[in-house]
Amino acid sequence: MPENDASPPGRGRVETIGIVGPGRMGIGIATAILMADRGYEVTLLDVKERTPGNVWSALEKARDEIAANLDLLAELGLVDGDPARLLGRLSVARDLADRLGSCSLVFEALPETVEAKDRFYRQAFHFLPDEGWSPQPPPPSRWSPSMRWEDPTTAS
Repeated sequence: MPENDASPPGRGRVETIGIVGPGRMGIGIATAILMADRGYEVTLLDVKERTPGNVWSALEKARDEIAANLDLLAELGLVDGDPARLLGRLSVARDLADRLGSCSLVFEALPETVEAKDRFYRQAFHFLPDEGWSPQPPPPSRWSPSMRWEDPTTAS
């Protein structure tokens, strides 16, 4: 297994990568990280409000699609590792409080709506470490410089 040697400036070694959003982009990011086979654990988080009985469906579908992606990549000779072993590094979760703080690096892959991103960033501030994080959303298609996600504990 290749060694995990990534170290973002000012932080310790990356061990667990969180991906918030089990849609197309989240599935693609998770597949790419797992197929690189660098030893990272990947946690795929779903923060969307869902109807009872349907709470885990998006995460189950995402896990199945990631498994199919890894199998196909292995068939094509693009993955050296065993797809089942790589998939074993993926966990899924719905509880930000339980999982987000344990991630060394977090990708936000939510729908490009201000409401979805605002809801996530307001929650995320409570679960990220006090130091070493600068949670800023990527500039989505509907983002403008006048929009800011502020720490709700200090915003007036």
